[in-house]
Amino acid sequence: MFHYLNVNLPQGVKAIYTDRVGEISETPYGNFNLGDHVGDSHLAVEQNRQSLPFNEKWQWLSQVHGTNIKTLKEVTAEPYQADAAYTQTQGVGCIVMTADCLPVLLWSDDGREIAAVHAGWRGLAAGILEKTMGRFEAQTASVHAWVGPCISQRYFEVGQNVIDAFDESECIFFKPHTEGKWFCDLQGIAIQQLTQLGTESIQRDERCTYHNPTTFYSHRRQNPTGRQAFGIIKSK
Repeated sequence: MFHYLNVNLPQGVKAIYTDRVGEISETPYGNFNLGDHVGDSHLAVEQNRQSLPFNEKWQWLSQVHGTNIKTLKEVTAEPYQADAAYTQTQGVGCIVMTADCLPVLLWSDDGREIAAVHAGWRGLAAGILEKTMGRFEAQTASVHAWVGPCISQRYFEVGQNVIDAFDESECIFFKPHTEGKWFCDLQGIAIQQLTQLGTESIQRDERCTYHNPTTFYSHRRQNPTGRQAFGIIKSK
């Protein structure tokens, strides 16, 4: 089902997130899968998407763990290949899907600019947050961020190649585990990056997708699995 995000948004801006409860997808996709690329019935996915508020106004993306950011001026039926979306256009919703990766929603003080980011470790290492913030005309101190649920450090084991992809200052977010293995804190990395970019208002949802099997999809916990979504829109 969907939920409105209870944060201090500008007038006319709405944000939503979904969980795996409700509607019609079946095992192993829970009941509210929004991903059309995971093997679920396309009819079920479409019906789930249609049940969202502003259902015709979301621009869906084909996410590839890259750093392409799409500036949206209208909604198209075909998804854009990108991992972030930015817009100044009223009635065009930016939305991303996750199943352990980190969702980040951004908006300017005045609500004129909004963005949604799908940030896995590859995107964070390659600078997707910096590149998305670069689309904003507002000063970074006037851009607010919400960092959503993802796999927590306790469960996100990665190899040496992952820690090698990050700057030395970000190594504090990796906890040694076994030989050549580390536990990675995606939220910590993202919050440090946003802070360094000049964002002064950062809110977070600390729930772990892996640790909450009745609420969230988790690719590490179950594969195949569905996708939850996180969106932001200028509705008025």
